[in-house]
Amino acid sequence: MKIIREKFNISLDDKTSDKYYVLRLIPKGKVFDISLIYLSISINIFDIVQITTYNLYNDETKIYLENIEFKKHIDDSMFYFEIPEGADILQLDG
Repeated sequence: MKIIREKFNISLDDKTSDKYYVLRLIPKGKVFDISLIYLSISINIFDIVQITTYNLYNDETKIYLENIEFKKHIDDSMFYFEIPEGADILQLDG
């Protein structure tokens, strides 16, 4: 949370409803890949249930989180990523 506060201005957004708190995160410095983030947080259990991001071109990406389980020891072999053929690779400083 400390890192988030250092890098973003955080406010409660007017999209907040009776089911979700919606936090609006705006980067404090200019960032190439993110211009705005919305975090939707369940009012009942305080889990993040949706992440919506926007870039400088106003492209929207939504990530929905369901059936969340917190496990402390997940083996690294569970994660594997292969770069698809023809994909553009951007090196971002950050």
